[in-house]
Amino acid sequence: MAKASNLLGWLACLTVIVILVTALLMALAGEAYGASPQSQCRLYGEVRDTQNRPIANSIVHISDHNFTPVAQLTTDSSGSYEVSVLGNAEYNFYVAAHSHTDSYSFAYIPETRRLTVYGTNRVKVDFSLKPGGTVAINAFDEEGRLLRNKEFRLVTNQKVFATDLNSLPTYHYFDAIHDGNSNWQWEQAIPAFVIPPDATYKFYFSMGSAWLRENSSLCR
Repeated sequence: MAKASNLLGWLACLTVIVILVTALLMALAGEAYGASPQSQCRLYGEVRDTQNRPIANSIVHISDHNFTPVAQLTTDSSGSYEVSVLGNAEYNFYVAAHSHTDSYSFAYIPETRRLTVYGTNRVKVDFSLKPGGTVAINAFDEEGRLLRNKEFRLVTNQKVFATDLNSLPTYHYFDAIHDGNSNWQWEQAIPAFVIPPDATYKFYFSMGSAWLRENSSLCR
């Protein structure tokens, strides 16, 4: 009986030793990698236009790898932003700038980017936004009700694009703008194209099995 008790005691001690050694090895591995998974990293940068001029009041939205919001910032007068996030993680950036005269329209084509940060480094992420104009999409259901962003994307299965007059693909960004009834909620926003100005485009929408096309011009 005494031998069995001693054996159990030794096994308990051995278990504790194994746990401590494992914890030590994990800590050392974290240091070798550069930082623990919960370490902080500073993200900073500037938002400028194609003429290298700072864009103040730009929106910098950061989400994690599952697109769960992490931070939303507004650039200062020099177009700069800075925020602290967890290190050793992947982040998605969405950067947009609205018109100075109409907060419901884009003045530049939004830019997206995916980035993985490591350790406790300061990581500089700059953006250069191209000029753009907004073409809002007013689509209605059979009862004459305006389709908001979420509903419109479901109906079209997001099969929406623009071409030039020769039916060649053109650079554009399918996004959404806000009106007085959306309360700045993405699902309730108005679907819209953000495209380079001073050109004429053809817009295509997939509504079920039919394709609708409408010509439209956009000028500064």
